[in-house]
Amino acid sequence: MTSLIREPGAINIASRDKTDQSMGEFAHGTVLMLRPSCTVRPALPADVPALIELMTALAEFEGYLDEFRVTEAELLARAFGEVAQCQVFVAEQKGALAGYAVVLEVAFTFDLRPSALLKELFIEPASRSGGIGKALMTCVARWALSKGMGRLKWDVLAGNQNAERFYQRLGGEPDRKWTAYHMDHENLERLAMSDGHDNLENESA
Repeated sequence: MTSLIREPGAINIASRDKTDQSMGEFAHGTVLMLRPSCTVRPALPADVPALIELMTALAEFEGYLDEFRVTEAELLARAFGEVAQCQVFVAEQKGALAGYAVVLEVAFTFDLRPSALLKELFIEPASRSGGIGKALMTCVARWALSKGMGRLKWDVLAGNQNAERFYQRLGGEPDRKWTAYHMDHENLERLAMSDGHDNLENESA
């Protein structure tokens, strides 16, 4: 399963009252024993080499391997440094990593509640259809609730119908209200260097 690029999905995790009441319950529930040989848990620094292998496999599957720049040192700093930039969960099966999830926190939005943004979800092909994907998503959801988050959002690679069916079984649904946009580095630089005074037709912002 993968969770990156193009068609948005979302789960409204809980109402404010229910979330507040549940935060303590979920705060320490981010370890799941799927079976004696498979555990889903928060990642550790020692997992970084195997995580890089899985991330590389995801990059190849989704077509951005040539742009992939994550190294062991960078992942250690960004996921396990003094100010961690993400939360990573892993599925360990028979002593090896079989999948992982990377989730970010968006501090607040319209309702002043933080959101969880699932950036990557990947299970190695040989380990799919065994419940690992749902277990990883369960840990993500519990982590999000422990942080008082109001929703979980992610993108699905266009055409990945297996991933869409998987997420829909969990309660996710496409966000038909919004269309995802992105701006590459070249256009970002061009915009930043503009004078900001172009008279654009139908400008709405």
